Amino acid sequence: MFIPWEKLPEDTLHNMIDSYCTQVHGLCSDDDFDSLESRHKQVMQAIKNGKLVIRWSEAEESAWIVNPDMLEDP
Repeated sequence: MFIPWEKLPEDTLHNMIDSYCTQVHGLCSDDDFDSLESRHKQVMQAIKNGKLVIRWSEAEESAWIVNPDMLEDP
């Protein structure tokens, strides 16, 4: 199930994006390093454009940000 980003409280969305940024970009070299603020803006824009979505797992009772193209078709 997907959660529209507009339905999340602002602080929850902010924390999810921060977590996504540090997990995905946490091992960047100094040459590839962007500030967390810069990454946050890029991720938020990708969410607004539908390039990233927020997925909820009932089984795990957890939500996370994913690329919808990477999800398996049922």
